[in-house]
Amino acid sequence: MARYLDLPWLHYASWQYDKVLDQHGELIGFALYAAYTANERALLALAVIDEAFSTPGTEVLLVWGEDGGARSGPWIERHEPVAVRATVQPAPISQAARDYRFRLRGR
Repeated sequence: MARYLDLPWLHYASWQYDKVLDQHGELIGFALYAAYTANERALLALAVIDEAFSTPGTEVLLVWGEDGGARSGPWIERHEPVAVRATVQPAPISQAARDYRFRLRGR
């Protein structure tokens, strides 16, 4: 069973870091602060990834859950880590917000 998705804020630990892997299963970074946004109708997470994979549209895998299924943490239900497909997007994800920030820089 995978980790429970506690919407809208998927933060289940004090310092939650989920692995980000390339299509070959190689570690390329970490994701944190996952949440659901109704504005975009999507689950989002901030991630720090290798620059080679940072082009918007790049497909990656996010490993949701902890190695060993959190057996060492009584505050997290037992689970199996699950690889979830994800797509790299710019921040902020909203085009309107990116346009607004661009206009502010021009002042």
